[in-house]
Amino acid sequence: MKGRKRAELKNKILEFFINDPVHLFPTETLWNNLGKPVSKLQFQEVLDEMVSVGGRYFLQTVNSPFKSYGYNDLTQDYLDIGGFVNQYESDLEADEQLFKLESQNQRINDLTEENLKLVNRLSKQKLKTHVIPIVISGISALVAIGSLLYMIFKPETSTNIKELKQMEQRLNYIEGTLSNEVDSLKNKLYEAETLIEVYESDTLKVG
Repeated sequence: MKGRKRAELKNKILEFFINDPVHLFPTETLWNNLGKPVSKLQFQEVLDEMVSVGGRYFLQTVNSPFKSYGYNDLTQDYLDIGGFVNQYESDLEADEQLFKLESQNQRINDLTEENLKLVNRLSKQKLKTHVIPIVISGISALVAIGSLLYMIFKPETSTNIKELKQMEQRLNYIEGTLSNEVDSLKNKLYEAETLIEVYESDTLKVG
């Protein structure tokens, strides 16, 4: 059992606690009362996950080698906001957002590389003759800094989805700025190469 169904089983366990808030239940009892939805080993894995991810929303006691679980004051409130299903959906959304950020960062890296290549070509053209005024932008530095910040503060799946959205907005700005700069550099390179052709042609005629 995986994904949403696994999260739904976790919520059913919480609902079982709410229906009998007085008692604590060992794994065997929970497993039987919930209709043995998975193997006993898998059921214990589900309970262990619940403790790891949302252990403060229900009681757990360990009387070696037995574990028991039950209701606490936060159980109902947690279910009211969706419980483990809501947590699963939030994690899923965060994973999708992280994938988008990874793809976006790769596009930025590709654009940065293209930008640097264009700058180098323009620099070489400028060396050919000093009569061509070429202005090379410092946008590459901005983009490099933005990409570096992404790698330093690279978000994890536990990061708040709001923070991931904010990171996406910052990367959108960087990507858009860099894309415009690449287009501008391409135009400058075309103009420079055209002027150089004219300049070299006039030089040959003079010679």
